[in-house]
Amino acid sequence: MSRGVPHLLVVCAMAGAAASIVSGGCSSSSGAGATFTPPATASPTPTPFPTPALLANGQASPFALAAGNGEVFWSTEGDGAIWRLLAAGGTPMAFATYAAPSHAFALDAGYLYVTFNGATPPFPLWKIPRAGGTPTAIAQTGRVEGITVDGSQAYWTERDTGNVLSVSLGGGTPFAFATAQAVPLGIADQPFWTYWAEQGTGSFWREPKISGTPERVAQGFTTIFSLTVASGYIYFLEENNGRLCRIAAGGGNVGSAEVLAQGLAQPRYFWCDGTTAYWAERGGGSVARLPITAGTGVEPLASGLNDPLQVAIDGSWLYWTEHQGARVWRTLR
Repeated sequence: MSRGVPHLLVVCAMAGAAASIVSGGCSSSSGAGATFTPPATASPTPTPFPTPALLANGQASPFALAAGNGEVFWSTEGDGAIWRLLAAGGTPMAFATYAAPSHAFALDAGYLYVTFNGATPPFPLWKIPRAGGTPTAIAQTGRVEGITVDGSQAYWTERDTGNVLSVSLGGGTPFAFATAQAVPLGIADQPFWTYWAEQGTGSFWREPKISGTPERVAQGFTTIFSLTVASGYIYFLEENNGRLCRIAAGGGNVGSAEVLAQGLAQPRYFWCDGTTAYWAERGGGSVARLPITAGTGVEPLASGLNDPLQVAIDGSWLYWTEHQGARVWRTLR
């Protein structure tokens, strides 16, 4: 069944004590026990990063996060609110509210797409003009864990139903292109494929965007919440194993991965374009980055945070939510 004409990728990122982070370049080893090979020469002294700027305080458990075109949006679990702030600064604006918390956003040039994850589905999939206005429900959903959009379709995963679905951005009846998945979570869009993570089996899947059958790309991993597809690789975090890894996006991967960073403290959400990765470590209370192609090792950006969760990028800015700390931050990246 057709799911729309493929379009170019819209990136919507699409989360205590200092973490023990391995430095050095990417390991050429694979497998669950992969380790780093230290660089042959010492890494250069890193340039100090600017002090992070506090954007909002006293937030009711900020969670979902998206940024783009000079704006940043976040949700607060405690009161069901959605907030908007211009990159130029100012006071956060209450953008919308709903009776259930939002765990995942997506952005395109004109709209913010909002999903919900409460105790009593179904929930609306909202499409809200970025300049503000009345939300439009383009579909009804279960408990959504991940969402992405392209030029014509929204794609999302439902934790409770085990479905992976799509719908026209203009609204309509959702099409379930994968069913009976064991806790599908993160999802990523590519011009001709949709990729997603199935946490219950430690697998990654993909399906052609026009029509086809779901294809398992890899399996044998643990606690995978989020993924990004870039430069021919699937990049992902293993929260419990504390690793940032990548595998070939074309398939044939069974329990093997290139480990890019390890010793991370509960990393869950990240942003990656194939050149640089940024993530938050919930257990370590820190935010860090890895210049993947530079081979200079992991670089800490912020520490002393209380449950940092999601991260997002817009131009020169890196944003993150501090879930238990009730704050939203940014720094130059």
